[in-house]
Amino acid sequence: MQPASRFLIFFTFYATSLASASASVHCGQCERVIILATGPAATEHPDSLGLYNVDGSFWENMIPFFKSRSPQVLEKFLTVHPYANPDMDYVPWIISDHFSSLDLSHATIRTQDRGGILCPWEPQGLVWEYKTKNGDWEVDSSIKVVCN
Repeated sequence: MQPASRFLIFFTFYATSLASASASVHCGQCERVIILATGPAATEHPDSLGLYNVDGSFWENMIPFFKSRSPQVLEKFLTVHPYANPDMDYVPWIISDHFSSLDLSHATIRTQDRGGILCPWEPQGLVWEYKTKNGDWEVDSSIKVVCN
């Protein structure tokens, strides 16, 4: 078995359904979020914006992930980066078509790498980027995640 396959099995194994975000140790205070942008991310990835509800958690209810609930939006997930590791204090966020995939070609918006566990709606410490048509990542300071 390839190392990436073992990691995906480990990553998926620790995904757990939740009835409520309050069960999550970190970032459990929000059961739904709204993702907003007025800059280039809104033009490039309008389907990544909108209302998301908690849909499960990772690492035995440590951190939740969210699924889009807007009827005009194709299924998207606000989730931790597939290489996130809370034991190493590395937990960036991504918006993707999959809640746990090592294939980052499906990611449309992400936070820059940084240390610490920050919730996606925290106003300080997160720098959001969007994927350009060329596949590069560029900062868009208008991207906001609001706990609703």
